Amino acid sequence: MSLYQKALVQKLNQDIEKYYPHLFPITDDMHMSFSGVSRLVMLDRYTQKDMALISLSVGDLVVAIIKHDPKFPARGIGFVTKIEDHHVYIKVDDE
Repeated sequence: MSLYQKALVQKLNQDIEKYYPHLFPITDDMHMSFSGVSRLVMLDRYTQKDMALISLSVGDLVVAIIKHDPKFPARGIGFVTKIEDHHVYIKVDDE
């Protein structure tokens, strides 16, 4: 669980409890993590999608389309840095 800060895990668990009760919260015995493309694929395929953006807030980990392409859009992992006037600003990881 060292990949993510405790505050992020606590925030995720609060969001799970409030908005997604059908999901299991993150526990201390969950220690598998991935890096690089494996991490991106795992997050893109298996995370809960919040299309209505009801739980989105500053500091959240997100998978975002960073290059629009009709056939092969490029995705990246990043953190929300600011939400302003229906625009979300994301700092994309270097991976």
